[in-house]
Amino acid sequence: MKTINIRNIIIFLSFCLLSNSVMGQVKKPEPEVIKDYFIPDVSKNAVEFRSTDGVVTKYYLSKKDSFDIFTVKVSENDTDTSIYSETYQFKNNEVRMLHSVSSSRVLDYDILTLKNDYNPPAIVLKFPAMGKDESWINTDSLGKQKLSSSWTTVTIDGEQKKAIRVLNRIWGMTYSEKFEYYVKGIGLWKITASDGSDYTYLEVDNLYYDPHAEQISFDLKR
Repeated sequence: MKTINIRNIIIFLSFCLLSNSVMGQVKKPEPEVIKDYFIPDVSKNAVEFRSTDGVVTKYYLSKKDSFDIFTVKVSENDTDTSIYSETYQFKNNEVRMLHSVSSSRVLDYDILTLKNDYNPPAIVLKFPAMGKDESWINTDSLGKQKLSSSWTTVTIDGEQKKAIRVLNRIWGMTYSEKFEYYVKGIGLWKITASDGSDYTYLEVDNLYYDPHAEQISFDLKR
């Protein structure tokens, strides 16, 4: 009859208990949410874009219950400036626009300012289920906007990344149709024509942290 080695049994049981304890401490990855794709990584708060008609910069500012995005568009000859201030809320895996203010300046003179409060909020992005499209409609005094979001893959700096692609169609004084691409950790990455051509309206050129973003946004609102 073999003798049971009590010491080996104790070592074995201790190992099992330790393994279970370590496995229990391993955190499951957090599920992705729409905010991951709409705004840049927390270490970045400003984005410069290459644009077909000037330089575009976006500043992202987190608030208590909402998120502000300030967009500055400067024409190629530096004479015309367009400024957009938008307030968003993330709810039910949707991005909802609550308020917007747009103004145009020519040689430092304000020539046009438009303010909108959206009630109900305008939905600008929905988190699609894998393999499915999400479709919705926004309507305001300027016309109707029909959108649909779906998953796709894009290549950035030679690396393939998952992205949400939005087909944005607007009926108003004129008709426009574009693709918008949102990438995790970047936010809005690119806007292109939806007709199958390679025409690009807007594309991220530089993603960075600006310590003066809060002050810049305050100056823009004045």
